[in-house]
Amino acid sequence: MKVLYLKDYPSFGDFDQACFRNILAELTVDSPTIVEVGSWLGSGSTQILIEHVKRFRGRLHCVDTWEGSSSVPEHAELLATYDVYESFWENVRRAGGADRVEAHRMPSTIAAACFADRSVDMVFIDADHAYDCVRADILAWRRKVRLGGILCGHDCETRVTEANRDLLWKARNGDHIPGGPLFRDWHPGVILAVDEVFGGAARLWAEKGVTLPDGRHGPGTLWDLTST
Repeated sequence: MKVLYLKDYPSFGDFDQACFRNILAELTVDSPTIVEVGSWLGSGSTQILIEHVKRFRGRLHCVDTWEGSSSVPEHAELLATYDVYESFWENVRRAGGADRVEAHRMPSTIAAACFADRSVDMVFIDADHAYDCVRADILAWRRKVRLGGILCGHDCETRVTEANRDLLWKARNGDHIPGGPLFRDWHPGVILAVDEVFGGAARLWAEKGVTLPDGRHGPGTLWDLTST
């Protein structure tokens, strides 16, 4: 019988956590409806989203197949030993979010069809990082966000430039490659999809940065923009 995976899983570092809380601070509505596309173990961004929906009496919809990404070997290794879906729910319960969270165990684009257009206050995308998958997720969910709501995501470390475009394109179907001066890794599929759909309109926290309570200042890998 498979067991629960309840150890730390390195997916959402200190600077990303701080950036995400800053983005959530701009979501100034009571009882928000939030969708997280790619929840996996529920131990990273899910925890921050649970904090928010508990505080503001909202609802969090977690969308995932809980089958992992084919481009991430570590996912297959976890699935071979652990019950990832039940691990997710245990992490939700430990955060006190069981009554605020609804799981949609299906592909992202199918789940999107369950939501009316302009019905969601925030969508956070952090699922399969392959270019085609990220692009499909963005296109499926962007129209679900209400006017003035927030569409955002993870793992967009830089802009597309003439200098890096070919490198990113050749690696677009993988998960990550060696990065630049700010980040050890880049996620080409995310970087390319965000650039293709939004051009320069998306805010990159790699450029903006954030200051932690202990005084450290550094970049995050989140991207976001307000729905119009």
